[in-house]
Amino acid sequence: MNAICRFTRDLFSNPRKDTVSLESRRLAFFLNYLRPVVKLAALCLLFSLLLSAVKVLYPLTTMILIDYIFLGRDPSDATEELGLFLPANLVSWVFHSLTALIIAVILLGILTILFELCRSYVTVRFREAYTFHLQTDLFQHVLRFPVPYFRSHQTGYIMSRLTDDARVLEYIFSQFLPQMLSNLIYIVMSVGILFALNTWLTFLVILLAPLFLVGNFFFVRFIRTVTYEERERRADIAKDLQEIIAGIDSVKIHTAERRENKRFSSALNAAIDTRIRNTMLNSFSGQVRFATQSLMMVSVLWIGGHDVLSGRMTVGDFVAYTAYIATFAGAMNSLLSFPILLQPAFTSAERI
Repeated sequence: MNAICRFTRDLFSNPRKDTVSLESRRLAFFLNYLRPVVKLAALCLLFSLLLSAVKVLYPLTTMILIDYIFLGRDPSDATEELGLFLPANLVSWVFHSLTALIIAVILLGILTILFELCRSYVTVRFREAYTFHLQTDLFQHVLRFPVPYFRSHQTGYIMSRLTDDARVLEYIFSQFLPQMLSNLIYIVMSVGILFALNTWLTFLVILLAPLFLVGNFFFVRFIRTVTYEERERRADIAKDLQEIIAGIDSVKIHTAERRENKRFSSALNAAIDTRIRNTMLNSFSGQVRFATQSLMMVSVLWIGGHDVLSGRMTVGDFVAYTAYIATFAGAMNSLLSFPILLQPAFTSAERI
């Protein structure tokens, strides 16, 4: 128990003051590499938009199934409640026929698969093209360094910046940002439908949403410090490993295997300790966001359940609303966790 208390105390010790932050001018440096792949980036955004537009319709199928097919509610109520601008014949057919609803769900599934495949293909093309331009320029830049620089910096340390750090930035621009945009689009669309289903309950949900940021602002500075240390530890491991293997003849001549093994083990243990602290900080921040997400869901179940019992909300609306909240809270959790998730990118950008 004492060990756990000491570990927790050390985990939240004051972060280093000398840890640099990513300035806007440095961020602009990396954004310049988007210019050669701007068309691929636009396609990523387009397919993210289409995918979100399709996915946002899924929870409505539960409302149609319960209220209009099972309970026989008038479809004209849905057009007024949700603001649907659809032909009356199409609304009547889908809202009155179980077969038509199943066909609509299948069509939504087909569109989801197609848009997801297209987005995956465009994303991987965008990712590899972005990394190619970044790593090529970075390598050309390193080649222009004077010889004394290479003598004072081990090969493994330099290689960690050419490979590991560039790959982290590749993830940010090819995976993280499109995913964040997709979540943002889904949230905006979901909020419109949530307001249509229950206005005042949606106001409560919006008031609870900023709680996701509270934990992030607390954890972000600690995670940035530990992430920076972890990157440096990994670079030290690559540096020591390359140095030992390159000088293996000298190690053998001086019978220094035990000394070099101790040095490498020490660097590896330091990296493992830093990785554990990084993992636990991310776990703490994730649990805080999970608690906020659970609070939002419990509030909706309690207040929305009372609305159903009092007749202010139909069963179908309630089921659809809770389905939207489950996905809405997950998207909000992902979107508002960006300060935490961006720390590895900021660290790698500074190192580059």
